[in-house]
Amino acid sequence: MQKIINTIIFLAIVLITIFVWQNKSDKFELQVNNPPENTKTEENQATQTQSLTIDFEFDTNNIISLQYSYPKSENLWQITANIAENNHWNFTWEDYGDMGILIKQIKNKTNGQNNKYWQYEVDGQMPMISVDKFVPKINNNIKWIFQESEF
Repeated sequence: MQKIINTIIFLAIVLITIFVWQNKSDKFELQVNNPPENTKTEENQATQTQSLTIDFEFDTNNIISLQYSYPKSENLWQITANIAENNHWNFTWEDYGDMGILIKQIKNKTNGQNNKYWQYEVDGQMPMISVDKFVPKINNNIKWIFQESEF
């Protein structure tokens, strides 16, 4: 009789161990296939869009302000290229590799005309970073200005 009880207890322990092990494996697979909620939130934030107003100063009497919605990860070169395409403006640039992209033409203004060049300002300051490396933040005031270069 004691032998039968020991066998039943042994089988119960084996079955419980298998059940617990199987549940842990299912939970692991669930975690791998379905990332935690905070990861999903980060992914959603990366795909969220924000709005920005950009001024284009072609000359002192010709300033165009445009509202643009874009993904948070889009840089100013991509934003400007999209605005130019949406408005059917001429838009050219040159890629200088590690130094970055230089905007050469927006609409009818091309670098070198009357010794003027396209430059951008962020919150009234000229950043020392190429346009393709600058990602605007939500409250930045962006302004493209066709003016004589200080350099």
